[in-house]
Parts: sequence; structure tokens; C-alpha cells
Amino acid sequence: MGDEVYQRLRAFLDGLPGGFPETEGGVELRILEKLFSPEEAEMELHMRPVPEPPEAIAAHAGMDESEAAALLESMAKQGLIYRIRFDENVLYMPIQFVVGIYEFHLNTLDRELAEMFEEYLPSLQK
Repeated sequence: MGDEVYQRLRAFLDGLPGGFPETEGGVELRILEKLFSPEEAEMELHMRPVPEPPEAIAAHAGMDESEAAALLESMAKQGLIYRIRFDENVLYMPIQFVVGIYEFHLNTLDRELAEMFEEYLPSLQK
């Protein structure tokens, strides 16, 4: 998978309303590599931009439902995707970088991630 999955994830996120444009230096790929494991990045690529239950996302990904549900829940807890709960139902959907992933990580920033965000954010204004 390597870099290729992060390049596909960048393109996927760029297709969401907030965009996630490519930069000359590739800082956006370094951000994704820091935030997402290759398995998490691949899972996000199977998500639709609407809330779906884990079994639907598992079907898109060709995964076991319980494995997909566990991975989706972990990703939601990390602020990588959005989770909606109502009654006993849980739905997941991808979130854009800004307003979304970036804000979910403000309380857990380390210096490296803060510097990468600082480098990347001006590219969103182009």
C-alpha cells in the first residue's frame, strides 16, 4: 500500500466539500501518514459521503462486518471520521479536513503535527 494509499486518500478528501489540495512539498501526505494507518486510510476510501451503518461500509470494502465495525469505531474515536448515534444505531461517514479532521485534533496536537498543519493550511486558501 505505502504512499499510494495516502495519495488516493488525499484525492478522496479533496473531493469532499472542504477540499484537500495537493502541495508541491507533499506536506498533506505526511499529515495523512501521521494520522491514518494504511488500514484506516484504505477503509476511508470505501466510505460514501453520507452516513452509513458499519455493515454497508463492510460490504463496500469486502470486509467482515465485525472487523469493519471495530475499525470504524476506532477511527471515529481518533477523530478521523464522523460517527452518528441514535437509539441503538450507529452510522459513520467521512469528514473533510477543515472543518473536520483538523478541529478534532486540536486538543491532541504534538509539535510535529502542529508544524505540518501550519505549513499546510495556507494551501487551502488557493
